[in-house]
Amino acid sequence: MRKRLKRWIRGDDVVLPVFAEMIELMYGSLVPLIASVVGLHLIAVFAGFRTSDPLFVFLAVFGCCIGYARIGFGLAYRFRRRRWLDRLGARRWQNLYALGGIPYSLTNGLLVVVAMYSGDPYVFAWCGGFLIANAYGLVMYVAVRPAVAMTQVTLTLLPITLVCLTSGRFDLTILGLNLVLAVVALMINLRRQYLTIREMLESRRSLERFATTDPLTGLLNRNSLLRQIDDPERCAAGSRALLFIDLDRFKPVNDEHGHQAGDELLAQLAVRLRRCIGERDLLARFGGDEFVIVCESRTAEALTGAETLATRIRDSLDEPFRLANASVTIGASIGIARIPAGRVDIDRLIGEADDAMYAAKRAQRDPAMATERDRQEMAA
Repeated sequence: MRKRLKRWIRGDDVVLPVFAEMIELMYGSLVPLIASVVGLHLIAVFAGFRTSDPLFVFLAVFGCCIGYARIGFGLAYRFRRRRWLDRLGARRWQNLYALGGIPYSLTNGLLVVVAMYSGDPYVFAWCGGFLIANAYGLVMYVAVRPAVAMTQVTLTLLPITLVCLTSGRFDLTILGLNLVLAVVALMINLRRQYLTIREMLESRRSLERFATTDPLTGLLNRNSLLRQIDDPERCAAGSRALLFIDLDRFKPVNDEHGHQAGDELLAQLAVRLRRCIGERDLLARFGGDEFVIVCESRTAEALTGAETLATRIRDSLDEPFRLANASVTIGASIGIARIPAGRVDIDRLIGEADDAMYAAKRAQRDPAMATERDRQEMAA
């Protein structure tokens, strides 16, 4: 139970893309947060002048400072350099949001307690209205991360609830019981909202995977690859090259052992190719027995890195593929083309790599690959 709770708090109960999108939605509550800080400013000015209580003014000013810091965190998240988060990065942003929300929520709760003891009903009404607006308004935007939201709700309403329940006055005790019911209702609503949002995000993720991946191998499909090659963020990433891979001796596997064996071989091949590529490389099944890799190199010239990758792929094919009713060995012809900087003529790029691949197949090289430069030399 404890392990399951820890996974739920950390966000490990959902897949990374869904978790990262939840963090994106949570930091999307920047406008309500700004409105909350503005409201706290108004209370600090008008209620502070009315009560002249130094503790009240201190709490209001302290709350505004925490609010500014939270706005700064939100802006830093929006203007961060990396668009996509890994799990550790997403967890850090979640923790940062929670650490800002804890003192802010507790300060707002204490502000209402001080307002109640001030004896001014108008100040108490202003602060109470601000408190409810925060609990039901701002916090609901954080329902995508329920542990963070529930903590903020509890800390916001806990001080005034405890004071009311321990006051010994009948009217305040009734108010305290109502606040307890409000907290319970908020917790239930937060849980339901979280489950609804999670189901929606996971359903959308499934639809996106169906539209962008090859169902047999789990790799990117042709359309998804072509779209990502021209992505501006990747275009500015550094030196890149494209590898066009065509399998050798694959047709006899289909003819002798059936299409089911061929499908099994392709699925196993996809696993081997994944092991060969780098973290930022793109790998796609282009169609039939053709695969395409976009290789990114930050430390070496594009063609050099691509040739090293092609050799690694060829070496990975030396081991036979163990199918249900056979053990087979295949090869691959690999053509390489450098991807130019800036906007890419995708059709021309694919054509160059395809021509280089056929040049490698005709030359029967070892390893069986050719760059666009090699293809031009062969043609000459």
